[in-house]
Amino acid sequence: MKFLIIPSNNALSHIAKGIALLDSLIRANHEALITVGRQHTKFIDAVLGKYAVLPDIQEIDGSPFPTLFWFKYPEKIVSCVQSEVNLIQRYRPDAVIGIFRYTAKVSSFLTETPYYSLICGCMLPENRETLGFLKDDPGYATQQFYLDNFNKYSTVKMNRALKTLGAVPVDSIQELLKGIKTFLWDFPEFMPMKSGEDMIYAGPISWDKWPYDDYDRDSFMNIPRPLAAISFGTGIEQQSVTRRIASILVDSGYKVIIANGRNGSPLQNNELGQHCLALDFAPLQEILNHASVLISHGGQITVFEALRKKVPVVVVPFQPEQDHNGLCLERLSCGARLVSNTPFSGNSHVYIEALDRLSDKDIASKIERVANEKMIKEGLSKISISMAGYRGVETITANLKVP
Repeated sequence: MKFLIIPSNNALSHIAKGIALLDSLIRANHEALITVGRQHTKFIDAVLGKYAVLPDIQEIDGSPFPTLFWFKYPEKIVSCVQSEVNLIQRYRPDAVIGIFRYTAKVSSFLTETPYYSLICGCMLPENRETLGFLKDDPGYATQQFYLDNFNKYSTVKMNRALKTLGAVPVDSIQELLKGIKTFLWDFPEFMPMKSGEDMIYAGPISWDKWPYDDYDRDSFMNIPRPLAAISFGTGIEQQSVTRRIASILVDSGYKVIIANGRNGSPLQNNELGQHCLALDFAPLQEILNHASVLISHGGQITVFEALRKKVPVVVVPFQPEQDHNGLCLERLSCGARLVSNTPFSGNSHVYIEALDRLSDKDIASKIERVANEKMIKEGLSKISISMAGYRGVETITANLKVP
């Protein structure tokens, strides 16, 4: 069969999941093509030969997480959908697979092409939890108010675009993140959802072909200190947060590797001396084999790699989905958030300001607790066993049956 994979461009992790799926489809003797936004062509040129370029509503403001601007201009949504429709008509796939993509389901409907979705459970309408909060937490009602307003506004704007396109209106933009089959890249212990024939836990998806930086691994690993890894993903550049936490870790007796994604190294490699190494693309899968703790934004590719290797995770979120991933880690006794109970109205600085209110001593103390607490070590051992039962892209490939 022939598949068109259309990921959102708000984070390289979604493109990475798409490439991992593409590789699996090709191994199973299918034909597949992946799309990418123009801003990521330099990245994908380094790792893949053939792809198609498509615009994305994310390009309106370049945000690494959904914002009101993604949906503010219905004519922009219409333009993105029309570009997708044109590609579908040229490529003529048997099915389209969207990855955290709000427009691909619409394009598939307009071209009468079967549509599958790959997504995390917390973004779906079946999720009844408020991102980052338990019901008794301070700020719960405020967070729910913000999220409800975002959903209402975005749905109204999307429906104006759908009317122009002659497509069926939706009750919620979250409906557009589902397909005839929806594959979840998380797992039920982490994010409990009601699964079935049309919603399947594929499990975590990993990809190890990033354009990794070269470094003297043996020399750095031989430094007689425990290793801490810092990874804040490829979306938001937070140099001040990275610098502060790296300094705290070095002062606490760690050696530190910073996996800084595409954001450019926030630290010179000699700024904190021989105990800190900053890389643009760090081979995290290998580094986590040696790490005592991971400090992360809470992105799921990174978090799940750490859980597989029984590495405790400390989360510094920059948006509600990441905050919720931190909450899920706490429920599993596999990690903790540095800041919590922080309502998000659209600006990541609320989390940074909450972090700024913590002393260096408070931050160091929480990291040490997560790295060394017996209950967390037990939680990690339990979850790593559970995760071993999931096959990720192999499960998706086996369940792609065009009606």
